[in-house]
Amino acid sequence: MPPNDLQDCKSCRRRRLEEASRRMRRRHCRSREAAELKSRYEFFMFDLKYLKKNQSFLAGCDEVGRGPLAGPVVACCVFLDLKKGTDHFKILEQLKNWGVTDSKKLSEVKRETILQHLSLKNLVSNKNCAIGGTIFEPLVFRVEEISVLEIDQLNILNASLLAMEKAYLGLLGDRSHSDGTLLIDGNKTLKGNRGIPIIKGDTKSLLIGLASIIAKVYRDRLMKDFGVMYPHYGFEKNAGYPTEKHRKALLEKGPCPIHRKTFKGVSEYFQRAE
Repeated sequence: MPPNDLQDCKSCRRRRLEEASRRMRRRHCRSREAAELKSRYEFFMFDLKYLKKNQSFLAGCDEVGRGPLAGPVVACCVFLDLKKGTDHFKILEQLKNWGVTDSKKLSEVKRETILQHLSLKNLVSNKNCAIGGTIFEPLVFRVEEISVLEIDQLNILNASLLAMEKAYLGLLGDRSHSDGTLLIDGNKTLKGNRGIPIIKGDTKSLLIGLASIIAKVYRDRLMKDFGVMYPHYGFEKNAGYPTEKHRKALLEKGPCPIHRKTFKGVSEYFQRAE
């Protein structure tokens, strides 16, 4: 084969390979975009599919603080009032765009940023709180905390369920439970078989995800205050979880008033005292 023909043949093969590579990249991009769109759509639809005709609300509830050795367990319930506003899909879309999901998957900065978007600066418990901005007028939330004393009396599971129940009932007010739908993170219903338990609900429902973020930020701020009161344990960084520094401080200083006496890693110190 003449040199020029050989060169042309190589050129053709190279062009065919490049074109095949471009086609594969385009298919991959289209496939990825389709997957992302499907995931985004499903995330919206998870909440929307629980909406029923003539309902007055859709609620999502979650708790944080079951695992720490110290501090309260905190729950938050988020209500979407279906009697207010009309574009509820737009609300959910905005929450998704801001990255609302399971609070454990988000950095502290990201969680705080989401709350800034919602004009939430000072979080308080035992009070129904509105979310800022006209678009979010249909959204309201409530935070509840269960003390260390109650945790030791009830056990952590029952204390967590009680915190969620108090947050939900506080928002429910004069409404009837049958007027709407309550989605709960986990595999347990509330007292009276209230709510629909959703395993890993904070990664599936935007309302549960938002509840988990609010509860997490509230509790973290609370534990930072406790860190000032009881400086040896590093509560401002570990939020009461059993880090190495926390365990070492327990060994050297013993428990403080906000430690959970019935928890392994703390109860041993009270048994020795007896």
